[in-house]
Amino acid sequence: MQEVESLAEEVALVIIKPDGVLRGLTEEIISTFCQNGLELQYSQEINFSKEKARRFYSNKLNEPDLHQKLVEYLTSGPCIVLILTGKNTNARVRNIIGQIDSDSKGTGLRGKYGLNPLQDTIHGSRDMEEFYQSIEVLF
Repeated sequence: MQEVESLAEEVALVIIKPDGVLRGLTEEIISTFCQNGLELQYSQEINFSKEKARRFYSNKLNEPDLHQKLVEYLTSGPCIVLILTGKNTNARVRNIIGQIDSDSKGTGLRGKYGLNPLQDTIHGSRDMEEFYQSIEVLF
């Protein structure tokens, strides 16, 4: 018998960051999520203020140089906020987004579109806790 948790739909937050928006990747990125069985529930273009960007990246406060670079990056242009739903959404979103690091080109959407480890084109919530923390900062 399946666990109840596996039947429940989750919600995930995705942010297409300024480099992705400015390079015209928004529709292709959204299509990738939808082709993988996730449903787009919400989409909005936003411009991060420095204060919101600082709060969004508050988990990097112990790395002041990186924190400042991330804030500058997130405020460098428009972003697109997406809310996606489906089963195991956060895990699926993280898998589709993939990773990018200094040792390799990367995987998933970050590997395909990321310019470097800092300009990684896309953010996705890791779990429901991060989803709610991000929503609180954004709205």
